[in-house]
Amino acid sequence: MENTNKIKFYVSAILTLTSPLHIGNGMDDNTDSDILMTKDNKPFIPASTLAGKSRHTLQELQLSDIDVDALYGSISKDKNESKLIFYDADIITKKFAVTIRDNVRINEYGVAMDKGKFDYEILESGSSFLFRGELLCDSEESGKSVFGIILGLINNGDITFGAKTARGLGQMTVSMPKYLSIDLYNEMPKYIDFHWYKSDKDNELNNEQINEDLELLLPSKMLYEKRTINFDIESYLLVRNYSTLATHDNKIVSSEQLMNANKKAVIPGTSWAGVFRHHIERILSLSGYTDPDELVNTVFGYVNEDTKERRISHIRFSESTIDDKMKLRNRTRNAVDRFTGGAGDKKLYTTRPGFYGSGDLTISIPADLPQKQLIKSLIDICVDDLKEGFLNIGGEGSVGGGRMKITDGGSWI
Repeated sequence: MENTNKIKFYVSAILTLTSPLHIGNGMDDNTDSDILMTKDNKPFIPASTLAGKSRHTLQELQLSDIDVDALYGSISKDKNESKLIFYDADIITKKFAVTIRDNVRINEYGVAMDKGKFDYEILESGSSFLFRGELLCDSEESGKSVFGIILGLINNGDITFGAKTARGLGQMTVSMPKYLSIDLYNEMPKYIDFHWYKSDKDNELNNEQINEDLELLLPSKMLYEKRTINFDIESYLLVRNYSTLATHDNKIVSSEQLMNANKKAVIPGTSWAGVFRHHIERILSLSGYTDPDELVNTVFGYVNEDTKERRISHIRFSESTIDDKMKLRNRTRNAVDRFTGGAGDKKLYTTRPGFYGSGDLTISIPADLPQKQLIKSLIDICVDDLKEGFLNIGGEGSVGGGRMKITDGGSWI
């Protein structure tokens, strides 16, 4: 019988982070969770991560023209090797920033939980990686389809990498997708001479060989329904950065608005998720919904610190980056003694929130999520309450902080 696997299909592309990336190495030397590095202290994305996340997504899509087990291999009784090969995605950005992101778990009242502080390292957005893959297939068209869909799903935000992807991390765009197709029956010398790089010491792809543009594809069946809203900061924003205690304008600032390595303010997906989660819990409780905790835990996920039981989140919140219009300003306040009405002793403190600026938020829910319409309706209520000023983001919400003006409420697509 004729061997149908006669085409060796090579693909390269540039993956650029549009949100921070956290792939943990299992160590806690610098933070509670440090990121994975090479021996040269450079971040990279392991081939196992690329293969695992793309396989999982394709399995969820259940596309009729893609046999996932045949592509990625199977350990069932009919064992077969993978026809796909992924390589570690090496960072190609010469200057990159690894920073520490602080988190504080809060309860339904917006108060920090006991022992709720934790931190982790992130690779800031803007860094680029070299994606490489190859496939043994029966035709050039099938190779184009498989890698076109994988890279298309990455570019669309449906395939994300690392931890906390449901909270906006690990999103990438795809650029310069190239391919090379070699007929193993008729072009064996070309296959033997192929090399990814011009030389062993050079990380520049040999574009003389990989010179055909690969079209990015999206399957007709999509995993998520998405809604994107655009907003302006109406009052001020203070998503606190606790990792620095700095002096600004001759005042010691106890906390300031969280900024990324590019000096732009950000609202992490964790902040959005916490605000929406607690607001939805309140709505369900006030409306008399039966067992609101079960619904919220199913959708947003949870961790039981006692039993270590975990549920993943089925709803995604993007990380919002605020534009350059935002300005940081000191804001000094003092606590008032409720008995005397005067200033409390040693209660003067200064924060550094951000004023002005615009951003956007994308919320994604699985297309096959149980009670999807109910969840969408609850999210719509949250967006309306955000618009009306009943829902604030970040700290100092009780004194006017975190109010948004929705400039475009968007719609579900």
